[in-house]
Amino acid sequence: MAGGTGNSMSENSKRALLAASLLFAVVPAISFSQNPPAAKKPTPVPVGPAAPQSTHYPILLLVFGNDPNWSVRIGQKGPERMDRPGYPPIALEPAEVTNEAAADSWTYHAKDLATGAAVSVGLVPPDLL
Repeated sequence: MAGGTGNSMSENSKRALLAASLLFAVVPAISFSQNPPAAKKPTPVPVGPAAPQSTHYPILLLVFGNDPNWSVRIGQKGPERMDRPGYPPIALEPAEVTNEAAADSWTYHAKDLATGAAVSVGLVPPDLL
């Protein structure tokens, strides 16, 4: 009887030990397993306000005149700066741009930022002069 009881206890002990070993081996693996890194979504690029569109081409014009000599830089919004030899550049605030009766003639209006004086520059193709 002692042999049968000892043998039976030994089997139960072996089973309990095996079950405990498996339980302790599996539980940490389950609870501490690493999750795969989440797929990173590309960050959206902030969209700003729509850029003003030019109603005439090209976007940058350099206009030169003589009698007396002068030049005007016309950007996308209109005249930006007037230069004359021997004088500092005049910063201009662009205003309206009008299309004259002839399809190729344009008049650019601006205001001198320092004095507030109105400035107009008329562009006419050479063949219409």
